[in-house]
Amino acid sequence: MENAIKYGPEEKPVSVEHRVDSGRLELSVIDEGPGIPTADQSRIFERFYSVEKFRRNEFGSTGLGLAISRHIVSNHGGKISVQCPPEGRRQGTAFVFTLPLVQGAV
Repeated sequence: MENAIKYGPEEKPVSVEHRVDSGRLELSVIDEGPGIPTADQSRIFERFYSVEKFRRNEFGSTGLGLAISRHIVSNHGGKISVQCPPEGRRQGTAFVFTLPLVQGAV
C-alpha cells in the first residue's frame, strides 16, 4: 500500500482486491502509475534494490520494503508477485500475494 500511494499518481486511486480460491486468500494492491520496467521486475524483491535509484533519497527509500514483504509472506506459507501491467489493464502495477487459509477462519 505504501509504495502504491508513494509512487502512484496523486489523482489516481489505489485499489485493494481480494478473493478466496482453493484454500488460499489472494490479496492484490493495484495502482494506476507508470509501472515497473520489465528489466527490473525480476529484481524488485531483492534487498536494497531500487528501481528509481535517483529518487531513493527523495522518498527515504532503503530498498528493503519489498524484500521484507517477501520474507513475511513466505514465512506464512504464501507467495508474492508483481504484475505490470495488472491483468485486464493497460497500465499500472499490481502486487499480489497469497496466504493459506486456516481451517475455520472463513
